[in-house]
Amino acid sequence: MTQEKPDRDAVARGDGNDIPDHAVERPRRPSFFSKGSAMGRVRVGLSTTFEWVNVLGVSMIFLMMILITLDVSLRFLFRAPIMGSVEIVQFMLVIAVFFGLAHTQRAGENIRMTLLVDSLPVRLQAAIDAVTGLVTTGLCVAIAYAFYYHISGRYGRVLTTDLLEVPLWPFKALAMAGVVLLVVQLVFELIENLAIAATGRSAEQ
Repeated sequence: MTQEKPDRDAVARGDGNDIPDHAVERPRRPSFFSKGSAMGRVRVGLSTTFEWVNVLGVSMIFLMMILITLDVSLRFLFRAPIMGSVEIVQFMLVIAVFFGLAHTQRAGENIRMTLLVDSLPVRLQAAIDAVTGLVTTGLCVAIAYAFYYHISGRYGRVLTTDLLEVPLWPFKALAMAGVVLLVVQLVFELIENLAIAATGRSAEQ
């Protein structure tokens, strides 16, 4: 005997009252607000920003690969490595990591253990996600503030690398910007999860 799959479209419209909550999959990407609303347009604009920022981060990985290849080749063939290549790669790594945070969170690609949570009702899942999202948001705000505090400190703008003497504060500012974008994404997800936990429907409905 085959079991009939629940009509998720009916559940989204609110007329699937006979379908248990645990039979409905959560959307992979939160809908936040309707596309026609002001917040919906903000969401679309932020999603585009996340994607382009992520493209910059990915491009840093490509440039890192080229730089390391050139450095090793010049060192082996001509005994003339690129001066400061290690420091340059470290700067690129900062951009590659922090510029991909918001896009990765929006795409739902962070590693999660959902074996137990997926078996819970949708509203309880959303409540758990709201709690963890609130904690994560608080931690990310603290990290962003730590970057700001260090940059704006007395010695924050005079610290440089040892070899190339490149100032560190611009790259810390870029890292802070990446964390701030992640906080924005987490806040939108928090609003969505609170709406689902309270009413059983997303903020769009």
